[in-house]
Formats: sequence, C-alpha cells, structure tokens
Amino acid sequence: MKNNIPLLFSFIILYALCSCSIVKNNTSSSNNITSSDSITIAIGGDWDDKWGPDGATELSLKKGASHDLILMLGDLSYDGIDNDFEYNIQNAKNWSNKANKIVGDTPMLFVAGDHDSKSQDGDIMTYAETLNFPSGKKAVRPPTGKLEGHEYEGKYPYLWFNDIIKGETKVRVVATSVAFQESEIEAPEMQKYLAAQYAVGSENYKWVEAVYADAQKKGYWIIHINHLPWIDMGKNQSFVDSQAMIDLASKYEVNVLLTASSHNIWRTKPLKTNKTNCSSIALTTSASGANPNCVGNQNNKMYHKDDGLIQAHVGVAGKTLGLNLEKYPDACDPDTDGEVRHYLADDTCVTDAITGIVTLTIKKEQLSGDFLKVDGSLFEPYSFVIENK
Repeated sequence: MKNNIPLLFSFIILYALCSCSIVKNNTSSSNNITSSDSITIAIGGDWDDKWGPDGATELSLKKGASHDLILMLGDLSYDGIDNDFEYNIQNAKNWSNKANKIVGDTPMLFVAGDHDSKSQDGDIMTYAETLNFPSGKKAVRPPTGKLEGHEYEGKYPYLWFNDIIKGETKVRVVATSVAFQESEIEAPEMQKYLAAQYAVGSENYKWVEAVYADAQKKGYWIIHINHLPWIDMGKNQSFVDSQAMIDLASKYEVNVLLTASSHNIWRTKPLKTNKTNCSSIALTTSASGANPNCVGNQNNKMYHKDDGLIQAHVGVAGKTLGLNLEKYPDACDPDTDGEVRHYLADDTCVTDAITGIVTLTIKKEQLSGDFLKVDGSLFEPYSFVIENK
C-alpha cells in the first residue's frame, strides 16, 4: 500500500490540474457566448457604380460584408437611362448581382431613393427581389409588413420592419418611404406607402406607431431608416411629413434614425420632446429656428438610452466628390441653419469628400456607432455610444 501512495498523490494532482483547465475553458466559453450576442449592422446610402478593387462602391460593400446585416438607404445605382424602363430594370438586376457576389452570404435590405425608380436608374422591386434576402435561419429575420393584432399591413421594400435577435440582444429595424419623390412611377397598389402618406392619423403613421410601441414594449433597440432625411443639414430643407414622423420617433424612444440623399455625413446629438419646453422637435430652414431645449444630452459622444433620438446621416457609401456648395451654400453652416447650431454633434457635418458607411455594434447593454471610411479608418467625431441602464 505504501508503494502506491506516491502514485495516488500523482493522480490527485493530475486530476486537480485537469479540473482547473476545464473550469478555465468553461469560463472562456461563457465569454464567447456573451461576445456572440453582439449584433452588427452596416448602413449606407447613395452607393453609386464605382466597382473594382479601388472602387468606392465595392470597398464599402466589402466593409459591410463582415456585419450581420447591410441596410441600404436608397440610391443604389446612378448608371441608368432616364425613362428607359427596360434598361433600368436590367441595370438594377446587374447592380444587385455584383453586390451579392461581393458580400457573400450577408443579407442586404433596403428602402428606396428616387434614383431607384424605373424612371431614373433602377427598379425598386428588382432590387428587392435580387439582393441577398435573410433566410430567417440566423439572427436576421426577414422583413415583413405584418404586425400581429394590427389590421393594416406594410409591404417590403416600401414600408416594413424586421427583427434581429441574438441571445438577449434584440433590435428592430423600421423602414419607411417618407417623402419619396418618384411615387407616380410605382404600381398603383404601392402608392399608399409613398410620398405624402405619413401625416398624423394616416394609416402609415398608425402602422409605424404600432410597430414602435410593440418594439418598445418588448425592450428592443429601435433603428429607423428612411432615404430622405427628416432633418437635413446638407441641403438645408425639410420634407413633407418629417415633422410628424420625428416627433413620433421621439415619443417611442427610437434610438437611431439613419438617412441619406444629401451626399455628405453628419449626426445629431440626442433629440427628445418633453412636457416643459419642447412639445415638438422644431425643424427649420432658418438661422433663428430650432429649439435647443429639444436636445436630450449636450455631450458629443456618450449618451443614455432615454436621452433621445440620434439622426445619423450617411449619403456617401459610394460618393467620392464633396457636396456641391454652389448648389447648397448653407450646408453645415450654423449661421444660416438653426438645426446645425443647436442639434448637430460637434465637427460631424462634413461637406468635403469622405466615403464610407455607418457601422453599429449592438449589445443588450450598449449601442455604439461609428463612421467607417473605405480606407478602414474611423471618422472620430462621428462616433457615439448609447448606454442601456
């Protein structure tokens, strides 16, 4: 028996070492599970037709391919022929096939801009039917216009939402076609989702409200996309029904609104209505307009989930030229636009050439956003973090 004691001690020590290794490996596995709960979304508008290894369109798509989902904010191709419907439908199919090849299996969902119309450069339904569509087998659910318990229905890609769920991280994307400018070209049955159809009390407005309320009740992060901006610091203008929609988004604590069309970038600080001095988020095209009391947090980067709505503008996924200041001389100018003076996050409104996408990383406890340039670097002033506490 005495001769077996050293062997017994050796066995005990070996077992203890193995047990520690198992515990260590289990801890590592737990950390990986937490990390895997992160949802990543790439967003861009105004993609253009710059293909090839150094082409801005292709580079932005490659940057987006590593995300769970790419959201396209309209104006995909600019390479069509005005009013040549047959050519533009084929152009939309060709563009989509090129994009699919670049991003691999990454799903792409979109909302249309005016250039996506058959009368300009593409075809809305061709894009919708050709771009990579979520299978529903992974975190990204397919888009839908149906909300349980609500009779009126939306329709992809005009008015829709989709959910992205990984563990305890839950995100809802809501998409609208507010102020779409080529409505008369679309099929008659789709007209109800377009142009001036989002006034307070309209069917689209009530649908959006119901979708927001459902997401808020379930504790989702809420992301909204629309091609035309509700606040526009690039062209210094407001579009029809923007006032109604931005106040509705504030009411239901939408976290980020993403827009395009103007070929530049910028973002706001969080904007929020309140019962004392901001009953409505004042939109303006004048220097004396806008309401500083509607800013929920004056910090330029760090926020809380209840601080309000951030509008993040990204109309440069494929654009390599700066904003035309002869055409839009008031862009990003605080002396001519009160929105720039009061709502803008410092140093984020850029009129020079800058190309890339917005990237969101979302966890249950935090949402972070960055502007990722095609060269792989970040535009630091744009970065923001929203804590969920």
